[in-house]
Amino acid sequence: MTQYPLKGVASYDETFSITPLLPNGNLLTSAENHIKTLYFQYYKLNDKCTLIFKHPTERSLDYLSMACVY
Repeated sequence: MTQYPLKGVASYDETFSITPLLPNGNLLTSAENHIKTLYFQYYKLNDKCTLIFKHPTERSLDYLSMACVY
């Protein structure tokens, strides 16, 4: 996992348990890791690309990723 804070870049080697949440969500949890809980919502754009938001209520570029299969 790589985070892009306002100053610099921080990388972590983390292991999470994934719980699917409907609609369009995953909850990642781990009591042992630096970051305890993550919540992602995802929206399919087409057969190759998906938008991923890493915040349950914020829909802004600060919380947006796009994943594509090539």
